[in-house]
Amino acid sequence: MNTDIIFVPSRERAVALREKGICALTIRYYNPDEVVAAAEMLGQIFGGTARTKSEAWIKNFNTVREDMSDRLSGIAEIDKPVAYEILADKGRGPFRTYYGDNQAWLSYAGGILATKDYADATSQAMPTEEAILATNPDIIFIGGTYATKEYADLLDNEMWENVTAVENGNIFIEPTGATAWNTCSTNYPLLIYYCFSCMYPDKVDFDMKEMAHDFYLEYYEIDFSDEQLELMFRSKAPDGTELWTE
Repeated sequence: MNTDIIFVPSRERAVALREKGICALTIRYYNPDEVVAAAEMLGQIFGGTARTKSEAWIKNFNTVREDMSDRLSGIAEIDKPVAYEILADKGRGPFRTYYGDNQAWLSYAGGILATKDYADATSQAMPTEEAILATNPDIIFIGGTYATKEYADLLDNEMWENVTAVENGNIFIEPTGATAWNTCSTNYPLLIYYCFSCMYPDKVDFDMKEMAHDFYLEYYEIDFSDEQLELMFRSKAPDGTELWTE
């Protein structure tokens, strides 16, 4: 295939390919700062338009973080909502989540990470289900391929019925565009504004769908229609069906 470069998820695989004379590079990212570093590196590798877009996106992301800081400047830490995110990428239930830097975007948006005390959790030190429930989040976000299924299942889960977010109906499905917005990707600016809009609806002075439309047009060169944006914000497939299958 005369391939110029192959991106692989591990150093070992990259080394194995290099030993065969193939140019291989590992780029992995698990938090917002690493996504920025990866975007910068990819721009440098591909050059041209890719570099221009990479630099524009990094500038945009930094601007978003600064904007959030300004918007939240008058809100005391004690007044910020406790937020919990369910990772619904594999339909593993309400106790599958990230810890620490992986959810820094949620902090940018003005939320207190429910599992902040487990930022350095390892497989041996994960919080129990009881410990997570005890955080009693004010807001619950659900993101990933199985988001709509996890949403429905959560409402039928007796373990969660007395959690503040469930009692008050503050459960939000994160949109899915080119990828699920909660994955480590260029969608971070959109995700931050979306979560801010859910946690501080009285402070919203922007149109999320218009913002998403302009974002994808600039960085992906896709002109999404109103109907497509509606499906995106409902985390549905382009044909209106569910993203997940049994």
